[in-house]
Amino acid sequence: MEKILTVSIAAYNVEQYLEKTLESFVCDEYHMNKMEILIINDGSNDRTIEIAKKYEMNYPNTFIAVDKENGGYGSTINTSLRMAKGKYFRTVDGDDWVETESLGTYIDLLEESQSDIVVTKFTKVNDADGSYERVDDSIVYDGVEKGIEEVISRGFLSMHQSAYKTIFLKSIDLKITEKCFYTDLEYMLKPAIYLKTCICYDINVYMYRIGREGQSVQLKSWQKNIDQATKVTLNLCEYFEKVNVKSCSHSMFNYVRDCIIDSIQSKYRILLSLPGYRRARKKTIEFDKKLKDTSRLLYDLSKMGGEKKHSIIIRLSRVFNYSCMFIAYLIVRTKSR
Repeated sequence: MEKILTVSIAAYNVEQYLEKTLESFVCDEYHMNKMEILIINDGSNDRTIEIAKKYEMNYPNTFIAVDKENGGYGSTINTSLRMAKGKYFRTVDGDDWVETESLGTYIDLLEESQSDIVVTKFTKVNDADGSYERVDDSIVYDGVEKGIEEVISRGFLSMHQSAYKTIFLKSIDLKITEKCFYTDLEYMLKPAIYLKTCICYDINVYMYRIGREGQSVQLKSWQKNIDQATKVTLNLCEYFEKVNVKSCSHSMFNYVRDCIIDSIQSKYRILLSLPGYRRARKKTIEFDKKLKDTSRLLYDLSKMGGEKKHSIIIRLSRVFNYSCMFIAYLIVRTKSR
């Protein structure tokens, strides 16, 4: 049977969550046979691979356990994409899950679709209190194929919403940075500039766990891994500089540009929130200079922070050889407490 959906599950030391993740894909046999669930064990040192192999043994037509050395989130996507046989490709984190009741309908819709990207709704689940929040946005989920420009004019697309046509990702030779956190932004922005068509369905698929201690999106994790976070942003700047403007629409070029600028400005906020002024100043100046060397356009645009106080200070600091940075440090550190 033809595979309609390949799911890449990044699994690193998620024995506590993985069974729930994998069990959420267990539905009726007809639709399970149309899915290819690639469980990429990224060098875990717990029972992750054992759990993955159990599901592979129990459902051999659906689950595939892949055991490899640790290479980071990007390496799990790269590995899965090389193996992918499904018409569409999406990612699910090893501590998240999908809404089982929606899977059959979702697979049927993907089978009908010919769009470059299929967008669906998702729910945030707070790990601390168990509360659920259906994420509302201004995207029109009407099941009608549109040009991608019309969809992104209403907001940013996240990995929790998105399934790409596999042949599209392979045609652009998508590669994600390995041995690095925070590469989900690469996964969304590198393909975005080449997208043409999109269809949005009013169906909730992804269940996104938030509030978990040690989660990479927490400020402490950002601070701890700031070198990797800035590396991803600078890689995106370099990628942007190499884009052939003639190969994409003006709207998508601007969309990717603006998303990268948001990423740049968020890195300044994190850098200026680092404990210890000397370290914060050193890291901020290093990033600022690397950004200037990588993309003068994005460097200049990133200082256009409007009313954002830290952006104004960064702008002044550049003019006065970073001598104003202590003010920005105090502002950001105060807000981050």
